[in-house]
Amino acid sequence: AIATSPYPRTNITQIFRHSWDITGTAKASKYRWGDRKPRNKATAANRHAEHIERSLIWGKRHVGVVNNKPYRQMDGLLAQLRTNFMISPAGGLTRRALTDFIERIFSKNIEGQPNERLFFCGNVSVRALQEIVYRYGDYQISLRENEFGIKVQKFVTPFGDASLMIHPLMNESPVWSNQIYAFHPGAIEMAWLRRTEHIGEGQNGQASDLRDAEAGVFTSELTTKYMLEQTGGVLMDIEVDHYEL
Repeated sequence: AIATSPYPRTNITQIFRHSWDITGTAKASKYRWGDRKPRNKATAANRHAEHIERSLIWGKRHVGVVNNKPYRQMDGLLAQLRTNFMISPAGGLTRRALTDFIERIFSKNIEGQPNERLFFCGNVSVRALQEIVYRYGDYQISLRENEFGIKVQKFVTPFGDASLMIHPLMNESPVWSNQIYAFHPGAIEMAWLRRTEHIGEGQNGQASDLRDAEAGVFTSELTTKYMLEQTGGVLMDIEVDHYEL
């Protein structure tokens, strides 16, 4: 049986711009790490990509004016979730609480898509999941063994499969590090109004005649949509269960 419950989902596009520059003196100087121009350009590109990724996950819709220019921020994936928010039990994440969360986010699926989820995790949530594996799993040390440890990156359940993805940006804040963001990969959709492009100052990126410097800017404009929010969820306030072996 297939049930459909269509409802409108709207979002706005957001413009991302990150510039770089280098003076003639800096360009003429020699550095131990190499040419300064490509380094500055690569730094701006990395910041541009990180800003887009943060907005895709944690963005909040906002429309305003900065310096008499319109300024728009889009809703990220978390802002589009309305259900399946759960709080981890005090004292440590339990297998029962994890199963309850998994059962809830797998209650709906997208037609034609595999029934799987991506778990965006920080260090605290990953450690809590590994502690569950250590507690309820079996492991054996053989003779002359020089490696020890368990690295489980996929949970197989009767409801569906969940793959772990350790996201480095989630470790920037202790609030994010102890949370799990569950998304259906088939529900995430991105719409580009302007693909990422690099524009240099002057013709062919050469320095302007008005100043002794070269500069450029990266520009993107896009938005995101989560098509079926019942397939996603957030498990919050995760603690590590420090049990005695």
